[in-house]
Amino acid sequence: MHHVLRSLSIASIVGVIAATPIVILFATDSSFLQYAPRLIVVLMALVCPPWQLFWVVMGHPDDLSFVLRVCGAVLVLNAVLYAALGVLHALTPRLRPTIRHALMGVAFICLLVFGHLLFLQEPAGIYALLQPRAA
Repeated sequence: MHHVLRSLSIASIVGVIAATPIVILFATDSSFLQYAPRLIVVLMALVCPPWQLFWVVMGHPDDLSFVLRVCGAVLVLNAVLYAALGVLHALTPRLRPTIRHALMGVAFICLLVFGHLLFLQEPAGIYALLQPRAA
């Protein structure tokens, strides 16, 4: 059980690290998108499927607490997405390294595709949690 928790923790930390550049990008200066090489922006979006949640911010650009909630949600959701890879890694120690790496690569691609499909739909439950409360 200890090795499962360790793999899950490491994978979750990698998920947060993968989402951090895009969170910083949107939270600090979105005009960077106009000047950044498109390849950098595309690569960051590819490893962080919840990037679509940032489009929710567009209606509330001056609400700092809302921006912080969206950024936190993106970091947490990307960590959860990557956690599945940690569990898979921990549950396949007896496989040959080449098979294990191939399985992890396929699982990673599938999770990224799943994440993009899910978050492009702007799930209603997540959107409702992020909406600013009426005063």
